[in-house]
Amino acid sequence: METEEIISQAQQRLLQKREALGVTDSPIRLISKPDEGESFAAPSCLMTEEEIIEIQRKALAPPGMSIFSSGIPVRYQKCNFETYSGNDKLIAGLKSYAEAGESIVLTGGTGTGKTHLAVAIMRHINYESSRFVTVPSLLMEIRDSFRPNATASEADIVDKYAYCRMLCLDDLGAEKTSEFSIATLYLILDKRVSNLRQTIITTNLSLTEVEATLGARIASRLSEMKIARITAPDYRKRRAQ
Repeated sequence: METEEIISQAQQRLLQKREALGVTDSPIRLISKPDEGESFAAPSCLMTEEEIIEIQRKALAPPGMSIFSSGIPVRYQKCNFETYSGNDKLIAGLKSYAEAGESIVLTGGTGTGKTHLAVAIMRHINYESSRFVTVPSLLMEIRDSFRPNATASEADIVDKYAYCRMLCLDDLGAEKTSEFSIATLYLILDKRVSNLRQTIITTNLSLTEVEATLGARIASRLSEMKIARITAPDYRKRRAQ
């Protein structure tokens, strides 16, 4: 969806609210040139702060990234294949896998650009209904669903990640292993594989280490995916030199 269409839809919602509230003299200012840093503002009686932030997020999304691709951290939002300094053969292979709808496991040491490449794949395919989440954050979100005042159940959260068109699970293996985390991860992966949903996984672990840490069932699911081993030097260390 183009920025102009996003803004047009937002403006229509605001005008409908103005009419419903009988507010005829409250100003409405919308983003017209986001690349030049213009901001969005609206009276609180017409739009909540959360709604304003959401419009800003959508209208200012990096070019080429679907506004439906949620959860990508700010530091990675501009990552793409062109800004990855690495093996051209690797990039060509990842593009081919992604375009064929294959799920991909990016495995390699710390700082080798796995997350960069995962986001680049998301940008390259640009599906609607895409999600990015670190595995520790996902498990924390599920654990929070057991709180008395939780607004979403464990099943709601599992389905949220199990059925989106593309899911990036970042940093698999970084969490402390437990029966709960292993069972939850397997449930999500199994649902995704069974429903032909594309998954991108980054991990510091080899498949052998995944099996030893997370169990044979999860390792088996990952073995069905395309495995891309990233052997580049630690980018963070190189940048600090």
